Amino acid sequence: MILDRIENIGTYLGISRHLDIAIKEIQKGHYKNWDIGRHEIEGNNVFCNRVYLETKEENSWERHEEYLDIHIVIDGSEVIRYSECSYVNDWGEFDAKGDCALAPFSDTGIDLRINPGWFLIVFPQDAHMPGLRDDGEFSDKAIFKVCVKGK
Repeated sequence: MILDRIENIGTYLGISRHLDIAIKEIQKGHYKNWDIGRHEIEGNNVFCNRVYLETKEENSWERHEEYLDIHIVIDGSEVIRYSECSYVNDWGEFDAKGDCALAPFSDTGIDLRINPGWFLIVFPQDAHMPGLRDDGEFSDKAIFKVCVKGK
């Protein structure tokens, strides 16, 4: 897990080719003006889901195997709960097509408040629970999906 300010995202160049592509796209800042929906950057290797969501008091845990997520709040605020996958119980069946497994809400982990100007990277070993309410009721955000498998 990496939590940092957007102006520092270039610090993480060099970890992987696909992550470099996402970081360079984020540095351009165009994602802030994209419509809601999927935006391909390099096919299925790097893409962005622009979403607008109402935050909740509780949500499900999720984990991925093929992709890491870069969460960037553009407007509003959001809490994302974080934990190691092994500390979260009752994982459901893994959906390979959607690259996601879910687990029910629990108080496990730590809460990370994500405001505009910040980003959170969660890797496949990181369980995360996005969309939790802090002091705001919505999150207008970009979620960059970066393939971590050799493709």
